[in-house]
Amino acid sequence: MTYIIEVLRQEHCNIESLLCVLERELSVFDRGDRPDYEVVLAVIDYFKDYPDCCHHPKEDMIVEKLKARDPVAAATIGDLAGEHREGTRRLRRVAQAVERVLSDQDLVRQNVDNIIRDFINHERQHMAMVGIVSRARAVQLIPEGRDRHRRPPANFNFGV
Repeated sequence: MTYIIEVLRQEHCNIESLLCVLERELSVFDRGDRPDYEVVLAVIDYFKDYPDCCHHPKEDMIVEKLKARDPVAAATIGDLAGEHREGTRRLRRVAQAVERVLSDQDLVRQNVDNIIRDFINHERQHMAMVGIVSRARAVQLIPEGRDRHRRPPANFNFGV
């Protein structure tokens, strides 16, 4: 189980890197220049596929284990499936906004900025929330019979 937690931490670091790339391209857009839309679309494609098929099932598994071992801690996570659905909805809005920009439709630049920043901010909040609970409870997720007194490494931070 600790391996899965470490994989999730690394995935959160990778996701943060992609959010930084998206933020950098958004700054270019905000200055009135043309961002690298190939990069922007690649980041959107990543978020369309990878989280739902690979990342979220791992988070779900961790939360299920946590519910069995510490329901109070698990309750602090809230509706994880609902958060994932909301993330997908926000991503759809990002993709639509970018498609509208690329097809030269009239839209207010600030609205595009708001949509993309909303997605970035909520992704970061989601990772922080999942990371804090997982980090705090990582020792409890070590399988029965293992050394439960072993602490996660000092740099165990889930990218937050």
